[in-house]
Amino acid sequence: MAEFILALSGDPQNWKGGSEKEENEIMQTFVGWVHQLAEKKQYKECTRLVPKMAEVSSVGGSIVVDGPFTETKEIYSGIFLIEAKDFEDAVAIAKTCPMLVKGEKIAILPVNKG
Repeated sequence: MAEFILALSGDPQNWKGGSEKEENEIMQTFVGWVHQLAEKKQYKECTRLVPKMAEVSSVGGSIVVDGPFTETKEIYSGIFLIEAKDFEDAVAIAKTCPMLVKGEKIAILPVNKG
């Protein structure tokens, strides 16, 4: 088995305008999804992220900080550490995430344990 990070991101506006009942149903389905992953020994850990970020880069030999951004079109909302047989299995797991119904995106990143 290999480890993968699933990084969930999306536009916070996708969550506005829906009913509280709809949001609760999606969250209940999401919690059930996490429990299913745990039962299959695929879930390792996760964390919800605060919607604030900055980027640090090197430009012309200088370190540049861009941000913090508190209001952006797309934010990272959470990260998961999962176990899967291979990359294709990790993609298959990500495709079952209930958050996709609200336009979330999931980046799948293999973990290098070497």
